[in-house]
Amino acid sequence: MKLKPTLGTILTLVGIIGLVFAVIGQITSYISRSAFTGVTILGCIIFFAGVTLLRDQLEHK
Repeated sequence: MKLKPTLGTILTLVGIIGLVFAVIGQITSYISRSAFTGVTILGCIIFFAGVTLLRDQLEHK
């Protein structure tokens, strides 16, 4: 079972969704500035964790 590529893809997509949610929420004033900061940081961490998993998997092939 290819767990790392699957997990990397899921984390990358969740990170992108989090970043898009943060930007749309900030533009429409749906979320406060502190929530925007928190969601953006969390989205970046999740996104880069997924990208790192995928990149490491490509290097080991």
